[in-house]
Amino acid sequence: MKIAILGVGAMGSVYAGLLADSGHDVWAVDVWKEHVDAIRKSGLRVEGASGDRTVKMNATSDASR
Repeated sequence: MKIAILGVGAMGSVYAGLLADSGHDVWAVDVWKEHVDAIRKSGLRVEGASGDRTVKMNATSDASR
């Protein structure tokens, strides 16, 4: 399933990371270009009760994608 998460701050990044880790095609969309660039380069670090991991996913600051 292709999913777009609009806004990947404190909550959006958790949802994006968990959905991507579950095998979904996730697009993280955010206006903060530095954050988007970091997700593209290094993935998104998810830490919590379900374990800690770094998840690779698509990220963009262009919502039309």
